[in-house]
Amino acid sequence: MPITVHLEINREFAVAAGAADAFEFLAHVPHTRRCFPDLERLVALGGQRYRWEIRPIGTVGIKHRVIYGCRYAASRRDKTVEWQPLDDIGNGRVAGRWRVATDRRGARLSFHTEARLLVPDVPLPFRLLAAPYVEREFLRRVEGYHERVQAVLGET
Repeated sequence: MPITVHLEINREFAVAAGAADAFEFLAHVPHTRRCFPDLERLVALGGQRYRWEIRPIGTVGIKHRVIYGCRYAASRRDKTVEWQPLDDIGNGRVAGRWRVATDRRGARLSFHTEARLLVPDVPLPFRLLAAPYVEREFLRRVEGYHERVQAVLGET
């Protein structure tokens, strides 16, 4: 029986890079791919659309590979990068945004994402454990992504 895991992640942190440089980095999805832990492939689909293929996570009894697609839109004027799910790709639906603001020592980055991940065929003994496990592993990867973005753009 499949289960659906819902996540919402909000994080804010400062970087040493200026707001313009931070925005340019975040707006170019292929540049940021190197920051995402356990990313197996990022496939450009054209028109600012990408398919993210994450390496499988799991242990005995629970294995899950997250695949999702998003369409990206960047606004240099507002210093935002937003993404919306492509409903016909993969087993995840992910939406969110980066907001970049000038900070006295560089830039302040605000991150928000909402994800819905479908985990198919979870064996009965693991159903209660599957959702918290998938949630924790996805959150761990997003936290790793933020740490790497902060390292690239410089810690304050």
